[in-house]
Amino acid sequence: MLEAMETSWPRKAKWEEPKGGLFLWVKLPRGSTRTRFSMTRLRGVSPSWPGSLFFSKPVHNYLRLNYSLPSEEDIVTGIPSSGRLLKEKLQ
Repeated sequence: MLEAMETSWPRKAKWEEPKGGLFLWVKLPRGSTRTRFSMTRLRGVSPSWPGSLFFSKPVHNYLRLNYSLPSEEDIVTGIPSSGRLLKEKLQ
């Protein structure tokens, strides 16, 4: 997933290699991830969740990606697709 994100996601999106766990957190520069989440799900990229679901206060510029559930094939096709979508929305 990290390799696919490095080559296809916008540079404005920031993440770090996880030290453990099942999720990768992505910080986006501005705007609500709820809109991006809805559009990404419409393109069939799942599971990704708006970070606002996991914070006790409103935070709208994070995405949580589950890298343990999707197959390698899903990652190879889904991550570039969501990267294109994010590039469009972050311009």
